[in-house]
Amino acid sequence: MTKIPDQSRNMMAKIAALGLILLLVGALTASAFCDELRAVRADSPPRIDGNLDDACWKAAAPADGFTIKDTNKPSPLKTNVWFVYDDDTLYVAAKCFTPDFSLVKAKKVARDGRIISYDSVEIMIDADRDKGTYVHLMTNASGSQFDRWVTQNGWVGDKAWDGEWKTASKIGTDSYTVEFAIPFYTLDIGRNTSSTWNINVCRNVRTSERSAYTSLAPGGAYNTPTKFPALGGIDVDFGRYMLAVSSVRTTSQFADKKTHITVVANVTNEASATRTVRAENWLIDSTGKVLVKTMGAMELATGKKQPLSFGPYILDKSGTYKNWLLVVDAKTRRTLAISKSPVDIECVPIALRIVDPFYRNTIFVTQKLKTVQLEVDVGLQKAEMGKARLDLEVVPAEGGEALVKKSLKGLSPVSRFEFQNSALPEVGKFIVQVALTDGAGEKLADTQQMLLKLPYKKGEVWYGRDLVFRRDGKPIFPNGSWGTLTPARNFLLYGIFKNRTVTPVIPGKYKVWYTTSSADNAELKSTKPFSEAFIADFRERIRFYRDDSDILAWVQPDEPECSSYPPKKLEQLYEITREEDPYHPVWISNNSIEGVKTYARCADASVPHPYPPALPEKRINDLFKLLKVQRAFLEYTDFTKPVGFMHQGFNYGEYVPGSRMPTYYETRNQNVLSLADGGTFLMGFESSVLQNWYPEVAIGLDYLTQELAYLSKAVTAPKATNKVTCANKDVVTLLKDADGDLFLFVSNASNDPRKLAVTVEGLESRKLNVISEGRSVQSKGDVINDSFDTWETHIYTTSAEDPGLKTVQEITAIIEVEYVKRQKPGNLAFQRWSNQAVDITSSSRDGIYPPEPWHACDGITDISKIAIRFASQHSWTDGTPNKSPDWLALKFKKPHSIKRVVVYTGKESIKDYKIQARKGDNWIDVASGSNNQDNKIEHFFDPVVTDQVRLYITATNGSHAIVTEMEVYEKK
Repeated sequence: MTKIPDQSRNMMAKIAALGLILLLVGALTASAFCDELRAVRADSPPRIDGNLDDACWKAAAPADGFTIKDTNKPSPLKTNVWFVYDDDTLYVAAKCFTPDFSLVKAKKVARDGRIISYDSVEIMIDADRDKGTYVHLMTNASGSQFDRWVTQNGWVGDKAWDGEWKTASKIGTDSYTVEFAIPFYTLDIGRNTSSTWNINVCRNVRTSERSAYTSLAPGGAYNTPTKFPALGGIDVDFGRYMLAVSSVRTTSQFADKKTHITVVANVTNEASATRTVRAENWLIDSTGKVLVKTMGAMELATGKKQPLSFGPYILDKSGTYKNWLLVVDAKTRRTLAISKSPVDIECVPIALRIVDPFYRNTIFVTQKLKTVQLEVDVGLQKAEMGKARLDLEVVPAEGGEALVKKSLKGLSPVSRFEFQNSALPEVGKFIVQVALTDGAGEKLADTQQMLLKLPYKKGEVWYGRDLVFRRDGKPIFPNGSWGTLTPARNFLLYGIFKNRTVTPVIPGKYKVWYTTSSADNAELKSTKPFSEAFIADFRERIRFYRDDSDILAWVQPDEPECSSYPPKKLEQLYEITREEDPYHPVWISNNSIEGVKTYARCADASVPHPYPPALPEKRINDLFKLLKVQRAFLEYTDFTKPVGFMHQGFNYGEYVPGSRMPTYYETRNQNVLSLADGGTFLMGFESSVLQNWYPEVAIGLDYLTQELAYLSKAVTAPKATNKVTCANKDVVTLLKDADGDLFLFVSNASNDPRKLAVTVEGLESRKLNVISEGRSVQSKGDVINDSFDTWETHIYTTSAEDPGLKTVQEITAIIEVEYVKRQKPGNLAFQRWSNQAVDITSSSRDGIYPPEPWHACDGITDISKIAIRFASQHSWTDGTPNKSPDWLALKFKKPHSIKRVVVYTGKESIKDYKIQARKGDNWIDVASGSNNQDNKIEHFFDPVVTDQVRLYITATNGSHAIVTEMEVYEKK
């Protein structure tokens, strides 16, 4: 080995140090953030191996400019990012410079493990730019993978979601590199996806001095989709990925003592062009063995639903299988859509279904059920059907002689039994047993189910085949709340308390009880079985609350997919709840298609909340996800369980930047769209007292629930037999017959206003009133012609009744009047949501919500009536008690000539202060005060042209400076 001279070694050290300095300087001089990133088409895809020597990476320009989270300070270390794509995949590469490789080397972490603990790279992709849902991927220098599906403006995410993507990494001499290959089919490609996406790239920097979270978004934002930079240039025909695959079901046949399973589903082309595709299905057993079946080429016309059938799979083992259904391009065989779901398969030739009673295999007195009806799927081959026999017995669960005995020959694939309800005692548990015997008298299989017959209990609740709830046998439309009870709502959600507190009865209102509380999280999240103590306590709490005279239903833990609760655990809680209280249903709330499928067995009904974010730049956001999630639950449960909707009655801008309170128009149209698409109950979410200071809630909510209460007669009515058609795509219709009065829901499920012609068979030129619109329409023969705004639902009725409802226009005007009261004439700083009129910054902040103290300019000057725990959210309080100076600054969108500032303080808190305006790089004093003892500070001064105004506080009366409102007026 050649020995390096000391002076050369010293020179190399200096060069290395200089390189590090240049590396750091490169980071420190980076641009603040990227306005728009660009993706470059790759002539050939890169090898995903961690090396960035592929031609496509060299052809693309790197992006940098990472800033530290919640600041505009540059990252302490340099990071370069490249974006390329082809017809199938987005490729992302990152080069992460580092002076200390001991801080980036990481062991391989299990899928969805704590990768963020290491120096790592995150990608957040909002392909349809709805600024509410996105895919979140992460890797590190070991190539480990983390992914989740994120919804609700970045507020919650589902780690159980596993996308199909690849990554690789490599450690070099001055950096480590990572590569991502993200197929388009694993993303949320939809009808709004174009050549420009929103994307964020983050690097979690680790250095010996400190750690830093950095990103390409303004202010180093992370999970804030309203701030994701744009990624342009992705020139791809995304229509090929707009394929909706339904939930899968299985059918079976039995031959040669083996079960032959067929997997069936539907695929719908949601794009505007015809596609030619193939399909293949993978059935994966518990050992990982994969059985594959394929279908040949098929042409999918736009809007066409194509049935898919795969099989037979010859199986001899019952259990839960993983099923992957892939739709591929007929020519290239590239994957266009993939659907994953578990399927339960019983390798027996018969399956028993209790058809009546429809709900929970339970007979309630108020059902007035005359006959019990059963269906038995028989999986024998056709030649064997005529020789085989089914034997039915119904016996008491505790044992004894059979109460019902029947036999059936000449079987069909679906064979039916029925017997009189009166053949069973008035009350009891019974086992329904069915045995299949072949022509030689050999017993091939048997199966059984439990049948429950209950004594009458006041307030018993069940639902029928129409998925409408009934209480004491009478149809009801549950229309309530998680938060705020208006006079027109009929239930309120209550929490479970350890001290077993029962809230006093509200006359005429029902109660929906949570089954768990936050104190149960450790038991719920653990992979270990529930402890005996928890199970005993859980049973006792159900027993305690079940006899509340106003109970309507139970609710499982909210958004279980976002908390990674094991589905089997919630299934166990559901079964215990059913056992302890068979008289009331269990609901569950999810926010994604994966969630409603994963937890469908954990409840009797689902009330999902896939509401899109309310964005300042949009009158109403795309509601298509609402339809997709609601329909996914109905299809997955084979239309045997009710679905509802939970609306967003709050402003996400209180928790993540860039959102606003939904308008009355948005909230109303989400609710009625859910009803039009088969929803049979509603539960609004007004999260706190804070939201009641929004007129959309304080004023609009009661008007909305009055209308929804009036519509209960339509929701609970049977579907009319008249055929309803519309030639346009993306139209949702529902026709109900309420004692002779027709109620027609028509929803324009489109982002564009348009005129629609809807045909109702047998309408015959009738006049119809339009509910909550103060107008009527006259049909021409069977056709109704009307104009529809974006995502607008009209509800037409033949009823001449005056429901006494205000119109949508009147309610909107009343809400607008309240905002006008708050906005004083000439006040430049007034805003209805964060960042609308001004950017607000401060020296420090007591509390983290809202992300910026925008309520200091919301027009509410008196917060004395606001609950103490919410008062700080409606004002600005400095975060450095007993220390000065403190400041609150307003930055306008453009300069103004200002001459007056008014400040409302809390508890006479501001003693000595200055009013300052920004001139160039400096703040200049325009007014000042000392020894102030008032709650209102007002100053007139010579006009000054500026885009920034600051209240600079040098002394306080008490520990904190508090500002409830700051107003700025210009020279006129």
